[in-house]
Amino acid sequence: MPSKGTYVLQLFGFVIAAALAFTPFPAQAQAPLSNFKDCENCPEMVVLPPGKFLMGASKEDRKLADAYAIQSELPQHEVTIGYRFAIGRHEVTVAEFAAYVAETGAKTGGECQLRLPEFGPRAGKFIGTAKPGPTDYPPALVTIGDGDFRSPGAKVSDQQPATCLSHREALGYLDWLSKKSGKSYRLPTEAEWEYAVRAGSTTPFYFGGGLKELCRYGNFADRKSVYNAKILAKCAENPSPEGTAPVGSYQPNDWGLYDMIGNAFELTQDCASDNYQGAPNDGSPRRESDGACETYATRSFFFDSMGTSLRSAARCTAVGLDDRSNGLSFRAAVSLDENAWDRKK
Repeated sequence: MPSKGTYVLQLFGFVIAAALAFTPFPAQAQAPLSNFKDCENCPEMVVLPPGKFLMGASKEDRKLADAYAIQSELPQHEVTIGYRFAIGRHEVTVAEFAAYVAETGAKTGGECQLRLPEFGPRAGKFIGTAKPGPTDYPPALVTIGDGDFRSPGAKVSDQQPATCLSHREALGYLDWLSKKSGKSYRLPTEAEWEYAVRAGSTTPFYFGGGLKELCRYGNFADRKSVYNAKILAKCAENPSPEGTAPVGSYQPNDWGLYDMIGNAFELTQDCASDNYQGAPNDGSPRRESDGACETYATRSFFFDSMGTSLRSAARCTAVGLDDRSNGLSFRAAVSLDENAWDRKK
């Protein structure tokens, strides 16, 4: 299981780190089935069809990423999603999370790790009260004691992803959505997340292109970035955010899902694992024998990530139940069929 130190280094981008046996959908089902919102301030949900895909790194992925990253994405294995489920078109936004807090009075926020710009006018700057930390942290990492989704170390708009919130706080929001809607909202599993980002694609990047086209599709450390990882970039954004960008700022995948790569790490249901040995193949989450998780898997990577980390197969770091950062967010999911893993009796 990754250590806390591993979490910090991986989370903030300091680790420099198919002829797919895919059962295709009928041509008329290639598009998402429908979309819905369960309330005015609820996230827009996109309904995805059942299908099969190969999860994990392909031979093409292995040519792009380093061996350390690829090992966590193996073995590549077939997963069957035998049920319809819906997933958020965007990451949950500041405005959407604020609606939950306003209605319930939920207390959120606390210690939050910040990835600070290394270049530009805001280099090393942040909003909040810094807490003393280990001296071996990189200088562009700071932990504040008063981080919150409204103030994750910098000013944010209502349409940016809600960050500086924990796995536990995300579950509170999803429980609120469930009570409002009568549906069982939850986090996506790792398999559901990868199925959603691929949208039927078999290439390392869902849009079928490579690193030179990546700036149109995700927020990462491009050539104009204020982060050191920009030295590896093959393209430049315009504009280039210092942190998260408003949701929907980049091109969606073929199922109309935005920001599935880059912008912010996204929480999942699964316990963190070193690789896919023994992973479920039915869309369900990976769990420890007692059903609990010491740490949880995340996907997507964030605004300081290398371009190769925005591959559909790329796996991120582990986070604890109460860890927060300005690069960690989530999107909602909900099963729609009785044969889904979370609805079977």
